[in-house]
Order: sequence, then structure tokens, then C-alpha cells
Amino acid sequence: MLRRINMLGAVRNPGLYYVDPTTTVADVLALAGGASPDGYQNRIEVLRDGKRLPVELSLESRLADSAVQPGGSLFGLQESNPVDTGVAYKGPSGNYGTSNDPMTGDKIGGVNVFGGGLALYGPGKKLVGGVGVSGDTSCADHNIAWRVRKLLGFDHLLGVGGVSGDGMRPDNIIFDIAPNPAGGTGVSAGGFGHPMCLNTGGSGTLPPVQQ
Repeated sequence: MLRRINMLGAVRNPGLYYVDPTTTVADVLALAGGASPDGYQNRIEVLRDGKRLPVELSLESRLADSAVQPGGSLFGLQESNPVDTGVAYKGPSGNYGTSNDPMTGDKIGGVNVFGGGLALYGPGKKLVGGVGVSGDTSCADHNIAWRVRKLLGFDHLLGVGGVSGDGMRPDNIIFDIAPNPAGGTGVSAGGFGHPMCLNTGGSGTLPPVQQ
């Protein structure tokens, strides 16, 4: 049975689309021509009867596992801290990062979107910062961020606890979402589950963290 989804907000071709329940959010977004220049594809809301539902969707979420029901709406939030293009593109780009950077003193705005992010821990389990990676599926971004952290030597978090259930990979991504018998969004057994990603694997064999 096809589902009728109304794509609203910052997409190039808003309107009604009839899709299979196994379709992902990314697939529906592609049918709608992708996000418009002022859209943020990582900020998607579900509307039902004009009301926003308190659910989170990733691009990998399947409609069958989400709260999107026939006749529902997917709404892309374009109002999330828009970029001030007058500042971002001001002056010659050759001056960026120099003492004559034309953006100095101005607020650019915008949102940095990272598909995979991890905390950085120095010796003694000291939290020193974070690393974010984007450009692939969120699962692949996580794996790449993990390996970058390992190469940087900022993975001193053995024994910090964590929710992954793997002491050697305490902040690893978790895949424990099962279908909800009552329908709607799938249920994570531990409460921190992430949807499976297409053509991405290897999270369980990432290099272990160090003392």
C-alpha cells in the first residue's frame, strides 16, 4: 500500500508524493528535488493535523519505521539560523584567513552540519574537544570520525562508561531499533539507537580506545 506524503518547507518541488512504506526520508527528499538553497536536510519535522510531532528523523529513516502516516507531512526547517550571505561572501576570497579577512568582526550565522561527531579525550580521560565529520551516511561519518580520533591520539576514554555496551568502544554507534508493535516510530531497547544506514558497515570492528 502506497503512502501519501506531503512535502512542505524548503524543498525544490513541494507537493504530494505517493511512496512505498520502505522508502527512506532521503528517497522522498530526492523525489521533491532535494533541499532548496535555504533548506537544512538534517532538520526535518513531521506534521499531522497541523501539529508538529515530537519525533526525530534521519535521512536513513524508513517511513515504515517512523511516525509518518498516510496523509502526513514532512517539513524541512529553513528558519534555523540562516546564513548572512552579505557577510559570508564579502570581499576577495584570497583574503580569507588573513589579517585582512573581510568577515572579521561580523556574524555569519548558519549551522555546521556533522553526520558523525565524537568527543576528544587526552591522557587521563581529559575531555579536550570534539571532532565532526560529514559527507556520507551518518553511520559512515561516525566510523570516519572514530578513525580520525584514533589517528590524532585523542581516544583516551577506556573506562569512562558509555551506553554502547562495549567497554572497548564506549561511545560507539548503537543499532538496537526494533519495529514498534503499536506502529509509528521504531523502539530503541537502550534509548540511544540509530537507524541502520545503506551500504555502511564495520562499526563493530572499529579500533578499540586506549587507556
